[in-house]
Parts: sequence; C-alpha cells; structure tokens
Amino acid sequence: MHSIIGPLERAWSWVEKLVLAVIVLLTSTLVAVTSYQVFSRYVLNDPLRWSEELSRYLFIWIVFLGAWAALKEGRHLGMDMLSLRLSPRWRARAGVALDAVMLAFLVTVLFIAPDILEITGRQRSAVLKIPMSYIYLAFPVGAALMSVEIVLSWLSPTRTTPGQTHLSTTVLEVAAAGAAAGAAAGAPAAADAAGAGAGADAAAHDERQDGGPR
Repeated sequence: MHSIIGPLERAWSWVEKLVLAVIVLLTSTLVAVTSYQVFSRYVLNDPLRWSEELSRYLFIWIVFLGAWAALKEGRHLGMDMLSLRLSPRWRARAGVALDAVMLAFLVTVLFIAPDILEITGRQRSAVLKIPMSYIYLAFPVGAALMSVEIVLSWLSPTRTTPGQTHLSTTVLEVAAAGAAAGAAAGAPAAADAAGAGAGADAAAHDERQDGGPR
C-alpha cells in the first residue's frame, strides 16, 4: 500500500501547490479590481460596469477553492461538544463517519454537476457575457478536490481528515485494543496454569524427599 500511496501523495502535492497559487492569483485580482473600482468611482467619477460582476464571480471561485484549503488544514468550523465526551477510539470512529458523510455529499455533487453545467452553459452573464457554466464549475471543482483530500487522508496516516482522524489509525487502535483485551483475558488463565504447574513441581519435590510415592 505504501508503494502506491507515496507516488500519489507526491503527485497530489503538485496539485495542492497549483491550487494554492490559483487562490492567491484570484484573491490578488479581486483586491486589484475592487480597489480600482473604488478609485474610478470616487476619484475619476466614472464607475466601471463590469467590476462588480467580475468581483462576485472571483469571490465564488475563491470560496470553493478555499473550502478545500480549509479542509486540508482541518480549519472548518465544527462543534466538538459531543466528540470531546467520547473516548479516543470512539472519537476516531466518529471522525471517520463524518468524513464518509461528507464524501457521500461531494460524490453526489459530482454526479449531478454535468447536468447543471450543461444547463448553465446556455446562459450568459449580464455584463461580461461569459457562459455561466464557468462560474458554476467552481462547485464541482471544489467538490473533486475535497473528495480526493478525504480519500488520501483515509489511506495515509500522515494526513489529517476533517475530523482530525485517520482510517489507518482507527484500524490500528481497534486492533491494539483487541490485542490488549485478549492479553488481559489470557492473563488469569496463564496465572492459573503457572500456579498449577508450581503446585505439581512442589508435590514432586516432596515425593522425592520422602523416598517416593506412598
């Protein structure tokens, strides 16, 4: 498994760098467009017609790509009032279950995305006249990135999931707990066997001292 996960993680690291660079580029463009809009409106007294629409669409892309970045860093908001009351093993299981529910939703989004893009591709934005499918594409792209991130976090114990748990860690914890339980259950039997053996040795020693069995 490690021979497969290693190359996948290295390839995914390049995708991560690319997406983060795109987020920086989009954010910089948004700041520049918004700043120039303020300048043109209040200084030049000639507001731009397209800046508001472009800023809105840039913000949409930043939101969905940023959702993946927040997922990657485990920075999405969540309520831990219940999870903190669980034992570490059950907390790990709850985290994996949470990841599974999120992954099911993201896969559903990817499943219906082609139909949505086909419909919105026939629509044009009011000012820029660009196909609206370019804007709606942000949703499935973000969903695909988050889906891959969740699956990789399950397969690799070095990556964190939204619940800060790992599937491999959970499996190891369950196996360790089972081994500990088995050892604890076997300890009394081993002690009884050792006691019985010690008693038999003592009896044999007494017989030898007395000159044999009577």
